[in-house]
Amino acid sequence: LASHTLNGAFGPALYLAAIIASYMGGLAMFRRMYQSLKEQSLQLFAPMITAAFLAADHLTFVDPMAKLVPMCLLSAAYGVINSIGIDMAGTLCFVLTGHLTKITNAIVDRFSTLAGKKPIDAAGMFRSSSVCFGFFFGAFAAWGGVKALPNLKDRGLLSLMGTIYGALFLWQDAKNMGGWWHRKSKNKEQCEIDQYDANCE
Repeated sequence: LASHTLNGAFGPALYLAAIIASYMGGLAMFRRMYQSLKEQSLQLFAPMITAAFLAADHLTFVDPMAKLVPMCLLSAAYGVINSIGIDMAGTLCFVLTGHLTKITNAIVDRFSTLAGKKPIDAAGMFRSSSVCFGFFFGAFAAWGGVKALPNLKDRGLLSLMGTIYGALFLWQDAKNMGGWWHRKSKNKEQCEIDQYDANCE
């Protein structure tokens, strides 16, 4: 964005600014609805996210050169998705390097005398490992899907992703998963993630 602006390429700069603004709009929309609806907000966000992906998929198929509206839809959708990961799922699902850092530090501290050979937090290790596994599994699944169905990237891939996100959100809303991604505090409210991505108490 800064490079385009400094070079006087205001068209691309506005395009990137619109994408950033759309992402922030998604964050703001989630924040406002979550404050009023709490856990019930997933019932609204699930179809909204799916609809955004379906619309982006359709628009890119109708006009492959059209980028602004589809990218803004996807950007806003991912703003909501990332917010759900932070405020409702209890972990930063999109920061892979952070989870790799946590895993590495936990292993080093376990064998380091300077760190007192601190025991590994099993719940934290499972959480970070799950995020990393999910990332690599998703990348492999996307590669395999496009390899097996080359036309999927032209039409259908975004629709599939949106459907999966919507289904996951409705699944979480069912309150029957019983895993770390749906942890409850003692007062039965959704856990607020802290700076250490710690377990709820």
